[in-house]
Amino acid sequence: MTVEHPGEDEVRQLARRVEKARGRLAYQFDPALTEALSENELQAERELAEKIREQEREQRWKNVQAAASTSDRARQTSEAIAKADMRDLLMARKAIAAQRRESSPHAKVASLYRHRAWSMRALAGVVIAGMLWSAVNVQHNIAPGGPTDPLYWFSYLLEGMISVCLVIIMIGTNKVAEWGILESRRQVALAELALLALTVGLNTYPYLRGGDWYNVGVHAVAPVMIGVALLVHDAASQRYGQAITQATDQIRDLPDPAEQIRRSMPTFVSFIRQAAPDTRPAPMAALPGAGDTTSEAPAPESARTVETVDPIVEPDIWTPKKSSSRRSDTDAADSVADGKPSKPAKSDASDDDSDPLSAYDTGQFRIADSLEQELEQIRAERKAARAAKQRAASNGSIVD
Repeated sequence: MTVEHPGEDEVRQLARRVEKARGRLAYQFDPALTEALSENELQAERELAEKIREQEREQRWKNVQAAASTSDRARQTSEAIAKADMRDLLMARKAIAAQRRESSPHAKVASLYRHRAWSMRALAGVVIAGMLWSAVNVQHNIAPGGPTDPLYWFSYLLEGMISVCLVIIMIGTNKVAEWGILESRRQVALAELALLALTVGLNTYPYLRGGDWYNVGVHAVAPVMIGVALLVHDAASQRYGQAITQATDQIRDLPDPAEQIRRSMPTFVSFIRQAAPDTRPAPMAALPGAGDTTSEAPAPESARTVETVDPIVEPDIWTPKKSSSRRSDTDAADSVADGKPSKPAKSDASDDDSDPLSAYDTGQFRIADSLEQELEQIRAERKAARAAKQRAASNGSIVD
């Protein structure tokens, strides 16, 4: 039987405690004990990382939106600049065309004819209005009874006959004067004055009899305006006719622009030939054994007749025809055959360089060409500036 003392149990307990303390001492200063994250901390770090990634995605989206808006503004600016360039170019071309029309003698003749036509139409309208007014006045003066009176309707014809005679006399006088026929001028003037006095009297005689001068003046306006319009028509026709005659004499020796345009335009046949497809069969490739077969088999005939089609040569309508050299050679041969000295022929270079429309050149064409060159330079500079801005914008977006 063993007897245990109480002091031995305490020693053993102390030994176990010391051993346990020494084992704990080896691990209690390890950084893993303090740096290890708890579950709450791990959840918080996860949420923080998600928020950071979300903010980064938003920033990238905003950068994309900013780049897109910048590109849209650059495109809109380029379109606006291009439209402005086109407007400037169109205005410049319109100004050049207007200047060419003003400097062209043919355009001046056309402008004279156009103004003359509009002036004659306006004066014809004035005459027609005055004739209608005068016819109504005469009808009221002669037959005021109403539609039941036959003279009510025939009174319109009275003023019409007088006005038609005036129109025929004054317009006919102008037309025959263009050909230098001036006989019976005094008789024509007397007839005009008599007809004008007659129509004025028919319009105003009821008021002249009563002394109503106000109505006399009012009803005399229409016939007087007919006479004034016809006189203005006569004077304007003479002036326009003289101007057109002088302008036509000036351009008589100049080339016809219509002929130049007709020669420069392509013919209808050339359009058909350009649009028509090529329907000729394409050559087929030879078979692999065709060479041997042809070499072994003798030729049945030495030559055969093949129908050929001459190629159609389209006339060159865009380049000027050089027939001056042939014409000069023919003239020289004819002169030698006749025994007469031949006249010095003009050089081909002078014929080729001479433009038929150079007679219209008043210096404005050169100004127009220089203006077009300046516009092209401005457009090139604007394009270079836009390209530099786009490169700078793209470099800035890359840096961001």
